[in-house]
Amino acid sequence: MNTQIDTFEPFAQAEKDLVFYQSAALNTLVQVDMRTGESKPVWPVGQVGRISTSTDKSTWAFRVYDADFYIWKPASEELRRVDDLADTFDFANISPDGTRLAYKTYNKDGAGQFTSDRRIQVINLSTMDKQVFEPEREYHQWNFHWGKDSRSIILTQDN
Repeated sequence: MNTQIDTFEPFAQAEKDLVFYQSAALNTLVQVDMRTGESKPVWPVGQVGRISTSTDKSTWAFRVYDADFYIWKPASEELRRVDDLADTFDFANISPDGTRLAYKTYNKDGAGQFTSDRRIQVINLSTMDKQVFEPEREYHQWNFHWGKDSRSIILTQDN
């Protein structure tokens, strides 16, 4: 009798021969070299949350649940923590060119529950400067994504 210990669902390819996936068994992000079959954990501790990548896959952004948010550059193996973001958003999107990170902000009410405050913050990853964008009207169940120019942010509303 076989027992399933993991699932392999590649979600992105940074290079032709490298595949990355979230390992449920190891509770981490794993890199697999498809030429050699060698695999190694990219992030050793904690469950990796939603992942966002630049168009060319040179820059990755991900959150470790109940922890912090990180920017990762696979080619140089640079892993950088983005300060002051933990517990402020549900996900973040990196711009197609990999230069900016945008995320919805949330407030905590008196009971410690998260409530949306309908703002989007944008961080320039080179300077770490922040900008805040607040839509002119209230939207229900809204989301956003980057425009192809890596400068505009497009709001969408779920029906």
